Amino acid sequence: MSTCRTVLLSVFVVPALALAQSSNIDLFSFVMQDAQLVAGANVTSAKNSPFGQYVLSQIPMGEKYLQGFITETGIDPRSDVTEVVAAWNGAPNTNGHWLIAAHGTFSQSIPTIEVNVLKNGGTITRLPGVDLIEMAQPGMNSPVANVCIALFTDGFTDLFGDCTSVYAAVQFGASSAGPESSVAMKGRQLRAQDDIWFASVVPVSEFSSLLPASDTGAGSPLNGVLKSKLLLAIQQISGGVKFPSAAQGSGAQFAAELLLDSPQDATSLLNVLNFVVGLLQMNTSNIPAGGRIVALLGNLQASVNGSTLNVGLNVPESTLEQLFQQVGQLAMNHVAVPAR
Repeated sequence: MSTCRTVLLSVFVVPALALAQSSNIDLFSFVMQDAQLVAGANVTSAKNSPFGQYVLSQIPMGEKYLQGFITETGIDPRSDVTEVVAAWNGAPNTNGHWLIAAHGTFSQSIPTIEVNVLKNGGTITRLPGVDLIEMAQPGMNSPVANVCIALFTDGFTDLFGDCTSVYAAVQFGASSAGPESSVAMKGRQLRAQDDIWFASVVPVSEFSSLLPASDTGAGSPLNGVLKSKLLLAIQQISGGVKFPSAAQGSGAQFAAELLLDSPQDATSLLNVLNFVVGLLQMNTSNIPAGGRIVALLGNLQASVNGSTLNVGLNVPESTLEQLFQQVGQLAMNHVAVPAR
């Protein structure tokens, strides 16, 4: 566990990022140079929208999972977090490098996090402006599997990720490695216009491991779809959600962009999308909340521009709230333990 600490303590130059007031540091400066997937959220903007206010109103006081997180970390995500940017150099849930960076008000959480870290066998290295925490993951013997947290002691920024990525972010930042990757540049563009956004050049087939397995244990029935020739032709996927402010209206505006190998592939994928939409519209009786889905599909807009398929969807506030309630109920049913 001491590998990262030893490297850090051997560095005599004070990290440039640590000396800066961390609230002024662009979270994108922490994104690794070889990032293949970036995502983020403007938490302040999202929670101040009509839908954000509705979601906050639906979280019961003392909700056990949220309260457990607050107790363990001292961070209340409803009020303390303002922005999050995450990056992976492969698909999530693989062995690649990953990093989550957050801005917010974290000064009150530092003592709580550090007490719990020491209680659970972690180590803390105190650097100028940064407390670096290293923890071994349960059941993982390799130091590469360790997780690190960087707490900027001015209380405005936290980093969380594999130790290699966290160390590099604190010591140098991504800017020292050269120009940003194409996916990071796309992420910056979306960040300026959306409240929740993502951009990925990870092949779609690599996400098959994230899908739930079938009842027979043979893997997800969608594995074959994700590995189809047409989906393998997708070079980049990006998208975002914008929640208008109360003064601008309500609801949500979804947009996605898929870059394919050729205009022919983009047109073929548009045809498949239109076919699936038509199929769903004809079989709403077999789909939970079918009426709402049909109404949403009526607002779907899709078009091809060269090798790019553009998809847009406007969702009314009432529909968002109904879907939120339904998803919440499904989640409760999933975790409920049957009485014996």
